[in-house]
Amino acid sequence: MDLIEKILEYHELNITSLFLEYFDKNYSTLNIQMDKCISLDDNIKLLCKQRGSSFIEIINQALQYAYDIKYGNWDEVNDLRKIFGLNWCKSIRPYFENIDVSKSLIDIGCNDGRELRDILGDDFNKPQITLIDISRRAIDKLQRSFIHRHIEVINESFLSSNFRKNSFDYCISLRTLHSSGINIKESVEKCFFITKPKGLIILSVSNGYIDNEKNEAIKGMYDYSTGIVDEEKPFQIALIIKQLLMTLGSSDINIIDSDSEIFVIGYKK
Repeated sequence: MDLIEKILEYHELNITSLFLEYFDKNYSTLNIQMDKCISLDDNIKLLCKQRGSSFIEIINQALQYAYDIKYGNWDEVNDLRKIFGLNWCKSIRPYFENIDVSKSLIDIGCNDGRELRDILGDDFNKPQITLIDISRRAIDKLQRSFIHRHIEVINESFLSSNFRKNSFDYCISLRTLHSSGINIKESVEKCFFITKPKGLIILSVSNGYIDNEKNEAIKGMYDYSTGIVDEEKPFQIALIIKQLLMTLGSSDINIIDSDSEIFVIGYKK
């Protein structure tokens, strides 16, 4: 496989293209215009400013459509975690050793729930858990796979959701907050807002794909602006997240470069 073919292999479905596809299929008369020089998140803000705050409901429908198509069936996603088994989360499992029934936990961008089951293992039934994801397909799969009374499942955008301040002892969002259409700053601020004082925040940034030819890791993140897998981009995003947490007042912030992603871990003072 030559370099061009390898680059194209990791050119995943583009959330922005899928977002526009939704409007073409359902609201073709609206003539949605996108500024290619700014992010999808900034385009969304412009659309809401132009068309009014009520337009956010249609925006969320379009985002749900896009994430359903791209991430609705996780088994079809090129997921670097697959070649590491349960070891993908070995570096963060110690943070959950003392979790018990008195604790509350939220997993933002939970998809079908598999990552949290990997992290908690036999302790999965202990805390009160909230799982939230914008993909209806992923949530449907999650709800078919297990039913537990200690779990609340929410199918909506995290930034549009309504959580009280200081609600959770553990706030997790893995490989989610840097996705297209999501504002990293607002998302990190909301994670901090809903976490209890002395609570733990664990966020992560995707760092690689599976080379399907060799069944080994290719580190980096596909950059649509350059058309390459950029090895530095995940670290740049992780540093942005760390700086945001520092500005908000998090303490003991740690960055861990693991097998499949970069974890940013901090406590709310």
